[in-house]
Amino acid sequence: MSYEFFVQLIGMIGCSLGVVAFLSKRDLALRVLLGSAAMFMSVHFILLGSLAGAGSFFLTGTRSFMSALGKMKPYAPLFFLPYIPLAFYVVHSWVEVLPIVTGILGTYAMFYMGSIGMRVALMVCSSLWLIHHIFYGSIGGIALEIFIISANAITLTRLYMDQKREAQLFAPLRASFAFNQSLR
Repeated sequence: MSYEFFVQLIGMIGCSLGVVAFLSKRDLALRVLLGSAAMFMSVHFILLGSLAGAGSFFLTGTRSFMSALGKMKPYAPLFFLPYIPLAFYVVHSWVEVLPIVTGILGTYAMFYMGSIGMRVALMVCSSLWLIHHIFYGSIGGIALEIFIISANAITLTRLYMDQKREAQLFAPLRASFAFNQSLR
């Protein structure tokens, strides 16, 4: 097995875990699988020579695992701070800024958002990562972001349809409740 094949294989494993993560409608599964995918991608980008990408993926994985524990909002600022020295020491071109931006936006999404809002923010992150991966020639990374964007779009549609269906189901109850409240 050649070195290049091994490096790309690590990226494809991360890709597979990321796809499964974004197909999940459950936030906990999304967070744990995304953390696992990020750790594989961190190793992948170390091997490709992108320290900004590797560092950001490592922080993303750690953050995803920690956010899965719940009630971590008080600690969220601690996950923003490591991006400052990461940016200072490893960013040497415009493309290396992208992992830092995605890390900060993803941290906000994971700790302060949920459901549809979280997935929209993570889709923006995936779009920025896609640019980074194209620049570094990461086959697994490119596949990961294309699949994540696609899977996330499908899951967002499913969540939106679930909300719409639920709203239609409970509309008569809400109307009845509002009518009863107006009689008082």
